[in-house]
Amino acid sequence: MKIKAQFRLLTAGILIAPMLAILGQMIFSEMRETEQAVPMYEEVAPLIGSFATSHEWRIISMFLRTIRTNTVVAIFSTDLTVIYSTFDFFVAGETVNSAKIFDAVSNMDSRYKYSFESYLLPTASKPLYLFQRIDRNVKTPFPFITLGSACIPLFMIFMSLAIARSVTSSMSKLEEATRHIASGDLDQPVVIKEQKFLRHNNEITSLVKSLNQMRLALKEDGQRRARFIMGVTHDLKTPLALIKGYTEALEDGIADDPESQKRSLSIIVSKVDQLEGMIDDLLNFVRLDTGEWRQALEPVNLSAFLRAYAKRIIDDAELMQRRVETCINIPNELLTPMDERLVLRALENLTNNALRYTPSDSLIALNAYTEADHAVIEVRDNGPGIAKADLPHIFDAFYRGSNSRREQGMGLGLSVVKGVADSHGWTITAFNRPTGGSVFAITIPLETH
Repeated sequence: MKIKAQFRLLTAGILIAPMLAILGQMIFSEMRETEQAVPMYEEVAPLIGSFATSHEWRIISMFLRTIRTNTVVAIFSTDLTVIYSTFDFFVAGETVNSAKIFDAVSNMDSRYKYSFESYLLPTASKPLYLFQRIDRNVKTPFPFITLGSACIPLFMIFMSLAIARSVTSSMSKLEEATRHIASGDLDQPVVIKEQKFLRHNNEITSLVKSLNQMRLALKEDGQRRARFIMGVTHDLKTPLALIKGYTEALEDGIADDPESQKRSLSIIVSKVDQLEGMIDDLLNFVRLDTGEWRQALEPVNLSAFLRAYAKRIIDDAELMQRRVETCINIPNELLTPMDERLVLRALENLTNNALRYTPSDSLIALNAYTEADHAVIEVRDNGPGIAKADLPHIFDAFYRGSNSRREQGMGLGLSVVKGVADSHGWTITAFNRPTGGSVFAITIPLETH
């Protein structure tokens, strides 16, 4: 039960309980007054004589009104004059003898219970006699009304204590759990023991689930940062070590002939270019992670953007002895919100991978077209394809497939591509062609433009 519902139930009980108690008392009082109509003192004064004053008669009247509704009663003076009676065969004002009383008892049904007792008032010298007949078969609602009136405040007290115990106990546990999380202890789950009375889900259990999700997210984020730092450190050390080694060789005169010096300088330049590419990947990766790119999101003519890029990769492919075919079938009026630099970087990563992992004279295709509700950009090649074991992981950061083990890089290229696609609201998929080679397809929803 939710805490709000518990407090509503408690509030309703607090408001309704007094009304029910008052209503029950009114019903009971009405029943009492109907069953036991006690006459005024003036009516019985000639009969009661010096046995009781008006004040004492009020005491007697109050006593008579407390008698159960299944009881009839008669009050006699010392000389057995009937002062008050609810019996049918005893009339107020008549004087009876003990024999008549005993006859009345002996002739009645056994379902009745009788009592005859004296009642002495404080100022009276002689007692009054009280004769009662109780019907064992008649039930009275009085015990139930009294029990109900007593149970209502008990219910409110129980509910108040249950709610207070549930909330305070849970809050103490939550406070302890948040201290553990704040101190960096992310291995201990947040657990709140369910109260026996309040077993259903409420705001506390929902908060516990959210805290556990936050704890796991923080733990995963910390592990991801650790993997990120380890991956960056490992991948940057290799080109730096080579640059350092060839620089020391030049400095020590080991590479003393012009050909060796030229070769060493060429390797140093290539490693610097490699480091520059790694740093660009890192910057793009961080930009995607922080959301900085969203500040440069502007509508771009997708057809013109892709045609301009197609001309660039044709020239790059010629230098690497590859062939490129392009087919841009995008409407000229289609504008797509994007960060041009990030999207350009993603396409470069895809086409560079295709150029790198395909043999000489291979064919790379850049295709773009629209369908009913989306546009598609495809980069195809006829290389060796992607190993089946690598396909589920190729977009993971720092993952390098079996075909790229000998390549220098941090395994961030395809992760950046997926980050660019996801952050723009696009999707990217990869699969192998039945005839050989791989296909990377970026799908751009058109309804967002």
